[in-house]
Amino acid sequence: MSLKPKPSRLRLQPVHLTPLLSRGTAKPTPNSSLFASTRPGLRLNASQKSLSVSPLNTNADLGRSKGKVPIRIVVHADPNPTVVPPQFLNRRLSMPEFAELALPKIRPRAASNPEIVTQEERSPIVRFVTPSAFRSELKRCYYMSQTGSVQGKVKANNQDSHFYVTSLVPGAEMAMVGVCDGHGESGHFVSGMVSKRLPSVIRETFVHYRGRTADLWPTVLVESFKKVSGDLSRQAFDSTYSGSTCVTVVFTSNMLLCANVGDSRAVLGRRDGTSFTAVPLSRDHKPDVEEEKQRILDFGGRVEAIRVDGEDIGPLRVWLQSEDVPGLAMTRAMGDTVASRVGVISTPEITIQSLTPEDAFVIVASDGIWEFISSQEAVDLVARYSQQGRLEECCQALVAKATKRWRREEQCVDDITVLVAEIGTCP
Repeated sequence: MSLKPKPSRLRLQPVHLTPLLSRGTAKPTPNSSLFASTRPGLRLNASQKSLSVSPLNTNADLGRSKGKVPIRIVVHADPNPTVVPPQFLNRRLSMPEFAELALPKIRPRAASNPEIVTQEERSPIVRFVTPSAFRSELKRCYYMSQTGSVQGKVKANNQDSHFYVTSLVPGAEMAMVGVCDGHGESGHFVSGMVSKRLPSVIRETFVHYRGRTADLWPTVLVESFKKVSGDLSRQAFDSTYSGSTCVTVVFTSNMLLCANVGDSRAVLGRRDGTSFTAVPLSRDHKPDVEEEKQRILDFGGRVEAIRVDGEDIGPLRVWLQSEDVPGLAMTRAMGDTVASRVGVISTPEITIQSLTPEDAFVIVASDGIWEFISSQEAVDLVARYSQQGRLEECCQALVAKATKRWRREEQCVDDITVLVAEIGTCP
């Protein structure tokens, strides 16, 4: 989370609690920014169930600096696989106390569930075999977004946005959900543009690469983020000191694909006997992550906290070497032209997670939730509502708990957006 400027005018905005129907409210129109150009690659080892690797031959042009840009792709295996997925074979992939809110009733919007196009139809090189005993579907998805406040006054803009698409690619009803968290003066424009543009770009990129590459989805997701990031330079708003996070999850019949940039987060809730375990689908890209920090230093940037009277205040931030800007509290973002000069990249980190019958739901949220609520605590809360058949109320509960803690710890409350997608079993 980066510092956000105090708004010049304040007006009350309602809390939104509805099924997912929109993809944000910002309406940007077609300035020039720097952009990291990358092509990923990785090696997978058959003996490993979870691994993280760096790309091969990945270069970036970040302003006047050139160097390696790490792309981390994590692949998680089914803990009880009936078939060893070929992605684990040795091969190379290219690629307030809180008063109760008077909120409207929620009616769920169910995602459709037609047959999924099999992987062997997409590529003759790779075959993903789905165990016949288990298939999944995205049953329902709930969402809540609340505008933040400064000293008790509601901010002028909610800089969070979201998207929910049930028909992502032609011939395959794959669902996709995502959250963007803007920062800076034009942050709401950046997040709004990304949330509206990214799903359609993923669809176009999928059509382009289908049948041409073995690592279809990693390539599609990385190239789509690259294109959308480049499109930001052609918008009317200024993204020099403004940007957005973006975390998105694609649901297929037997696996989840997560692409993440920044410090929004996606978590899978998995049954473990009578309890639930939080399975991370993404990790936060912050300067206290050693490999992320090293990239900033390699590009000539500084990683320091804000100092007041000789004391460090708040989290580590990214700065130019000779100037106290931009002070960004994350190491990957969409936009942020100035920060891109010192290694802040828009390249997503990809996670592939095999689904099991124990997987119950996915939580995707901005750091308005995660600043004071851990992934496990969030999963435990959602699980309680899920077990009582009241999953539609969990978003209210998460936002209420996060708001209470913000008010206790800070003089402001960040924008808060959370989506909870329920996973079901198909016959």
